[in-house]
This record gives sequence, C-alpha cells and structure tokens, in this order.
Amino acid sequence: MMELYLIRHGQTSDNSRKYISGAPATPLSPHGEAQVQELRTYLLKTEILKNVKSAYTTSALRAIQSASILLPELNVQTDDRLLEIHSGDFCCQTWEDYYLANPTLRGKRLSEISFPNGESYRDLYSRTKAMLQELEDKNESSVIVAHGGSIVCALYHLLDLPFESYSSFIIDNASITALSYEHGNWMARFINFKPF
Repeated sequence: MMELYLIRHGQTSDNSRKYISGAPATPLSPHGEAQVQELRTYLLKTEILKNVKSAYTTSALRAIQSASILLPELNVQTDDRLLEIHSGDFCCQTWEDYYLANPTLRGKRLSEISFPNGESYRDLYSRTKAMLQELEDKNESSVIVAHGGSIVCALYHLLDLPFESYSSFIIDNASITALSYEHGNWMARFINFKPF
C-alpha cells in the first residue's frame, strides 16, 4: 500500500494578514514555528511517517523551514511544481483587494480565476498534477510539505474530483492530510488534521 502525506507549511505573517499568496521569501512566524514543532511532536509520537521513503517541498522559505523542522532525518527534495499559486499583480494582497479591482469576478469559482501577470488555478492544478503523476509512478510512500493551494489541487487530482468545484477544501497551516492507494484507487484517510 502506497501512502501519501500532504503537510501545509506553518503560519507566516502573510497568512495572518489573509493574503491570497505570500512572497516566496516570507519566513514562518514565531506562531508558525510553534505549530510545526507541535506537529513534529505528534508525528514522532504516532510514528505516522514510518513507511515514508521520499520527501518533497518547494523553494519557498516557509516550506523549507517547515520541512527542516518536520523531517530532519529525511533527504527532502525540492520541486517547485508544488509552489503556491503565483498571484501576479495581487501577490501580498487580500481577496478583497482582488475583488475591488475585479468586481465582475466576485462570486466566481476559483477554478475560473486567473491573476494578471500570474497564473490561474487551472495552471496550479496542471503543474501539481504533473508532479503527482511522476510520484505515483515511483510507487513509494512519500510526504510533501507544501502550500494550501497545491494540497487542494493534489486532493482534486488524486480523489478524481471535478476541478470545476475547486475550493471545496480548507487546508490550515501546519495541518496534515493522509491518503493511501488501495485496490487501484486513492482514498482519503484524513484531511486537514491538526493535533494542536
């Protein structure tokens, strides 16, 4: 049985400001570091990652910091296909800022949104899916420390959900989502679990 664990990085100051997506160099806040430490304690106590053979994160500072706290014993590889959505002109701005500038998009599904000088959620889904397909071919249990958007995209791909309904999941900072591949299908064991 192949297992996949998806962990969102700890909280940053950009997260607490409710930005669409933060700058790649944004570090964990003291609260975010504490969240990740608590998750590490839980992971050690439960040995939930005992079958993991590979680990991945992104080049965003908050993800690297989280992975180094959570997985010091693993060789963590970087794959930027798992980065958060590139929100272009709206980086480090709130959804309210976005809707004030684009009032006709208020109420639209995230699957229909594209950021000027950035990317769309469909772009995010496509690159996340490509990385996961390669991972599936390796057929080994893995852990990914990434971002809320890429984790949601992973769930849509692996659980074979219609992308048009994108945004049905909330993925909190320093939460863990677990899936297992059994009988030819991915199954969610738990989603957005936080032990603190």
